[in-house]
Amino acid sequence: FRLQAQSSLEEPACRDGVDQVLPGVDLLLEAGLVVALGDSHRGLEHHGAAIQLLGHEVHAAAVLGDAVRQGAGMGIQPLVGGQQGGVDIEQATVEALHEARREDAHKARQHDQVGLVALAMTFVIVTGGIDLSVGSLLGFLGAVTAWLLQSGWGLWAALLAGATLAIALGCLHGFLVAWLRVPAFIATLSGLLAYMGLKQYLANPVIPIRDTTLLSLGQGYVAGIPICVLALLIAATLCHFLATRTRPGRHAFALGSNREAARYAGIPIRGITVFAFALMGLMAFLAGLTATSQLMAGAADVGDYQEMYAIAACVLGGTSLRGGTGNVWMSLLGAVLMASILNGMEQMGVTST
Repeated sequence: FRLQAQSSLEEPACRDGVDQVLPGVDLLLEAGLVVALGDSHRGLEHHGAAIQLLGHEVHAAAVLGDAVRQGAGMGIQPLVGGQQGGVDIEQATVEALHEARREDAHKARQHDQVGLVALAMTFVIVTGGIDLSVGSLLGFLGAVTAWLLQSGWGLWAALLAGATLAIALGCLHGFLVAWLRVPAFIATLSGLLAYMGLKQYLANPVIPIRDTTLLSLGQGYVAGIPICVLALLIAATLCHFLATRTRPGRHAFALGSNREAARYAGIPIRGITVFAFALMGLMAFLAGLTATSQLMAGAADVGDYQEMYAIAACVLGGTSLRGGTGNVWMSLLGAVLMASILNGMEQMGVTST
């Protein structure tokens, strides 16, 4: 849309008309639609402003429709395609509303990293541990991948290097907890501070991502479903199988239920602990990829507070912080609830931080 005041009107009328339209323009900017506003009397110009979609299309279009009607009465004429007159405001509003069909997909896409992290956090918590570093870790791993791509690495080489680094850092946490007997809270809190500093150093300023294949992970669709949501569902299925049908998964639950009994039963306690943290690192890498691909850049603030959201999602899903009890699918349901709460706070203009 281009909203432009008729120069034949008196300046006070134009000023009032622009004031009526500005709320709709601001909402369009927030919703990610391209808006240009020109007013020769007040010197207001916003040409080609475009912001990533935030899922506010319905509200923005509805307010825009009212704002444009009010503005038209005050001398603001809508221009579409550079031609003035003959514009059907209702049709324009319907076209904007048409984009809202993917609003639910946008919400899921924006918060799928909470679900990915919550899946692995379930394994860590059921063993009796905790991981506070995962938020900063996923942001750091996303920044590392973006930096490798910018440095000329191929996509698959960068992904392999990032995944290897993620598993290695997860094993490092497990080694500190299992072999050196550092409390998981202290070990992962140290990691949180370290990775936060590293991603600030590496991704400040941001590192743009131009690889279309990687960008499709966070922005692409298959049969109308975001690819990142499909990846989340596949990961949840694999984690459920791992927890219920494999020896390491069942040992993790046994370890959290009774550590001494697990030791007498011959369960490799140290190995299971390292396994849980390594899985945490791998899932953090996948979450970091989706987050950076959605932003189209590696940024220093990616992953902030994700560890708290993931822990809350697990607790909401019935995972006991004492260990031994948990369910992957219930943790995913808790992540959906957390995503709904966060999205509602965003819609109300309340910061989630």
